[in-house]
Amino acid sequence: MKSSYQLMTGAQRSLTTINGEPVAEIDIRASYLTIFLSMHGIQLDDTKDPYELEGFGSEHRVAVKNWFTGTFGSKRPIRMWPTKMLKDEPTLSNYRPSTITQAVMRQYPAMAAWGLPINGHILSWADLMFAESEVMSGAMRKLMLVDHTPSLCVHDSLIVPVSKAAIAGEAIKMTFHAKHRVNPSLKINPPSTETKRDWRNPSEGN
Repeated sequence: MKSSYQLMTGAQRSLTTINGEPVAEIDIRASYLTIFLSMHGIQLDDTKDPYELEGFGSEHRVAVKNWFTGTFGSKRPIRMWPTKMLKDEPTLSNYRPSTITQAVMRQYPAMAAWGLPINGHILSWADLMFAESEVMSGAMRKLMLVDHTPSLCVHDSLIVPVSKAAIAGEAIKMTFHAKHRVNPSLKINPPSTETKRDWRNPSEGN
């Protein structure tokens, strides 16, 4: 499985093709956060970067995103960086998790409920992953059965032929809203310039 597309980097996946056509990758931004907030009846503001907090602009995005990753992988909001996370991203040592926690709670007060029972059940990363997988598998079924479009899943994103990117985005939005009653924010990653240059869309004619 070392050659699996799921183990490739985003840049490597952008070089792939489906039936000879370059691909686009449609990504759900802050998927776990969007799902968790939806459980509290909250729609994530899709006009802003969810990882930009008061006092933590875009230059601190990596640290904030890692805070959410660490927290959703823990029983409660993290108080220290996981060892593996520090090894993979040494710059995190420049940040105190508690400082980011304060900023997160100001912007997303519902995060204080992470690790506490919701309807008698304490959520874990596995619950969020399952909810995410339901959305992606549902979108893939719609694409195949209704739109006859092949797709590949990478956790919170779908890889589709570039000509089907808009259709795939709508499929994800419809499935997500049907299950969680909120609208996800999507990011479309285009194919590499090299791959797109070498491909000619048959619909463009001679």
